[in-house]
Parts: sequence; structure tokens; C-alpha cells
Amino acid sequence: YSLYLVHWPINAFAHYLSLQKLDPSMTVAMTVASFALAAFSWKYIEQPFRQKRSFTAPVPIFAFSAGAIAVLCAGGAAGALGNGFPQRFPDYVQQRIPVGDWGNGTCFNEGFSRIENWNIEDCTRTRGFPTTVLLWGDSFAAHYVSGLDANINQLQANIVEYTYAGCPPILTYFSYARPDCMRFNQQALKVIQDAGIKTVVLSGRWTDYEARSFDGLQQTIDTLRGLGVRVFVIGQSPQFITDVRKIAFFA
Repeated sequence: YSLYLVHWPINAFAHYLSLQKLDPSMTVAMTVASFALAAFSWKYIEQPFRQKRSFTAPVPIFAFSAGAIAVLCAGGAAGALGNGFPQRFPDYVQQRIPVGDWGNGTCFNEGFSRIENWNIEDCTRTRGFPTTVLLWGDSFAAHYVSGLDANINQLQANIVEYTYAGCPPILTYFSYARPDCMRFNQQALKVIQDAGIKTVVLSGRWTDYEARSFDGLQQTIDTLRGLGVRVFVIGQSPQFITDVRKIAFFA
């Protein structure tokens, strides 16, 4: 039981402080540290408590427990509200990583909005060009919006954002987590036809969907080409095993 208790904080802090996947040597070190701390806890905390040398009456036991819980809760709340007290580092500088405006709730559906909220007027992100391009996909498509906007003079196109978190641009894709995904994707064809869009860019977190094979993606591409649409597929973009904000903080 002591081992079970102590291995959690060791595991949590090791993963928090590491900016990469833990290697075997780190895993061995964590295991050794867990057993050592468990032995210390068993001998100096668990055994004295079990032998009841002190706090034999129920009232002192519960009072001590309640006090300890209150102190831990207060410390946890203070740390959460204080964002971990980053001022403890003398060279700390507040940083904010700009991610751009994804049009959350309208152009980028996070799964909490009605898909009917989407409209081409609000989701045409750039204007004034003769060519219109539909950016269709999940959140991995949405995160390209700011980059496309920043390079619009080179692209020379009106970018229309059509994105839904966890919903790849595959017409046959179904997800219990995103029950509106298939309807959202089917609606994309109507958007393309109604707006006369002739170029579509597809993007998604492909590593999450490859287990189902990419036959559905190929069928989607074939359907779009059948409508006379040029199709571009953006491959898998880099993924970070650690929160990018944490990487920036430790940098």
C-alpha cells in the first residue's frame, strides 16, 4: 500500500518535469525511488500509526486527519489560483503564445455548438480575391488559419474555414463522440456547390484515424473531384507529447 501511495507523486512530477518521453533509465530510477520512499513511509509512518502509540482515541485521529486535509486543500487551491507561483523564479517572464482566432463556435466547432451556426459570411477569413478556397477538417485544419491569413498575399485567395474538432474531412466518418460529424461533412458538399468553390484543402489529425484506413479519405477526394474541385491534402503536422506552453516556459 505504501508503494502504491508514493509512486503516484514520483510518476507525476517526473512526467511534468520531462519534456520528452521517459527513457528506460529514468523509469528504473523512478522505480528505485518509489521502493525507497515506500520503505521509509512504511517504517516511519504506517507502522507507528498501526501500533497506535499515539492518537488512540477517535476524536484526536479525526481532528488530526481533518486538519491535514484542510492544509493540503488550502495549499492545492493556492497553487492552482496562483498558477504554480511562477514568481518564485527570478527570471520569470509572463508569456502568452498567440494561436490566432479560429472562429470558435462558428467556423471552428468544438463540439458544443450547433453545426447550423456555421455560415459562409462569418467564416470567409480573407476577402478581395477572385479565387475561393475551402479549408475543411478538424482542429488540425483550424490551426492553419492564422498562418494562411498571414501569407494571404502569396496565396491570393479567399479562405473559407470549415472545421470541427475531432471530425476529419471524411464523408463516411462516424464518431459516437461527435454524432454530428457525418452531417457536418455532408453539409460541406452543399457549401462547396452553393458557393461555387473549386479548390478544397483537407487537413486532419491523420494519426488518430489511420486505424480505420484511409479508404474513406480517398472516396471523399474522388467525390470532390467528381464535382470538378481541385483537392489538396495537408499531411500530418508535428505533434508534441508535452504541452507547448510548458516547453516555452522551460525554454
